[in-house]
Amino acid sequence: MILDPSSSTNVVTELVVWSYPEYETHVFTPTKGTMTAKALTEGWGDYVLDVAVPRESGGKDWLPTGPESLLATGNTATVRQTISQAGKLIVFESPHYRLDSWEEDGPEIRLSGHGFLSCLRDHVLAKPVQVARSSTCLMALRVTLELDNLAVQAPDGVGNDPVPDGWVIGQKRDQAVADLCSAGRMVIREKLGGIVALPAPTIKTSPDVVLRDGTGGTVVSAPSGFERAKRPNHVVVSGSSDGVEFAAEAYETDGPFKPARYGWVSVEVSGDAVSSEAQALLVARAELRRRGAYSELVRVQCVTDWRISLDQTVAIHVDGRTRVGIVTGVEMPIDGLGLMSVEVACG
Repeated sequence: MILDPSSSTNVVTELVVWSYPEYETHVFTPTKGTMTAKALTEGWGDYVLDVAVPRESGGKDWLPTGPESLLATGNTATVRQTISQAGKLIVFESPHYRLDSWEEDGPEIRLSGHGFLSCLRDHVLAKPVQVARSSTCLMALRVTLELDNLAVQAPDGVGNDPVPDGWVIGQKRDQAVADLCSAGRMVIREKLGGIVALPAPTIKTSPDVVLRDGTGGTVVSAPSGFERAKRPNHVVVSGSSDGVEFAAEAYETDGPFKPARYGWVSVEVSGDAVSSEAQALLVARAELRRRGAYSELVRVQCVTDWRISLDQTVAIHVDGRTRVGIVTGVEMPIDGLGLMSVEVACG
């Protein structure tokens, strides 16, 4: 079993930090830490940075002395890894993080930060905001995130479902975004280039990445488990439009998860952004298909693999057994070497 990348692999990791509007910037060499990405059930991704950098770098003491300091909270950071292996050069760049905290730790400074979508929890509106009539889910999502100067990119066809006329963005925008992701059957992710709305992921017939143990493999361990409450077989969506209330449901009609055998495990999905009963039925069926696709959660520990990211289809060959699922969580070491953790939801 391979426990480390081959000796020909070399990784150079840089933490680039800059301030706004001064645009002061500096490139640090991290000493330790992790980058974590998690696909939340609400539809968006949660991105976390935990890193330590030398207190002294470039002949300067970088310990923050006030809110104007480069490593003070509120400034922006990104991680850049340059990987050279077998004559090939790969550059990996993380999403942007907003620094949440810093802590003096001897000759180092420990930093933590979250992706920009954390604004959905951090920024509570003083009053609701009404979106324009005839808006689609994507249009309403863009209005929701424009309140924090975040632009949303999307492929053609994503989020085209309409929201009810008069729909408002509530003071708690995380709920509004969860409603829009559900109604539009989409997810929101952070890339280096910004925020991207994508179709809700499904398991592909051909995996993006194959992980295996044994000779030539990179998997160290892959324990699994699951909870019945996390595998619903019944989804209810209710809402209203133009004063007319409606509801729709979808449930398993056969197989091992039908209620007669499995019992009822219901989940109610908000239909606040759904404009009709027909759309509510589409949402209910899509949610049942999405949440019902997984009946096992595999936590893989393997050699760091820069190909792996949220929503990819991964095949895991361990102990003579093959499982296929979608990546719902990734934790990568900041130096890009050693072992990483991957959470895979398998059917």
